[in-house]
Amino acid sequence: ATGRPGSSMTDHSGRMGFSMGESNEEREGMYVVDLIKRKFTALERLVFVLKKKVLTFESNEDLVDTMDRFGSVQDMLAQNERLRDENEKLRLRELRFTRNPLLRRRICKPQNAA
Repeated sequence: ATGRPGSSMTDHSGRMGFSMGESNEEREGMYVVDLIKRKFTALERLVFVLKKKVLTFESNEDLVDTMDRFGSVQDMLAQNERLRDENEKLRLRELRFTRNPLLRRRICKPQNAA
């Protein structure tokens, strides 16, 4: 079965959905009704999945705090990209200054409290 009006179609149980005595208009109408039913079924599944995601999101306090701080995942990713670029620039500048002993980074020793 190709699933187009005018072709023989079967339902989920394997029975014929259209009889041979039906007109093309009736078959098209039944085909459209079947498509609408399938669409609503898919939409119901989508609603269920989205509700589940919302419940999962709301139950995760860390995720809620993160989203409050950044606003959206896209904003968080943009901030991450900006910081990554800035870190790369700073790393390259630091490499340029490591050749000079006066400008080189040094490890600070903790001072003992007397």
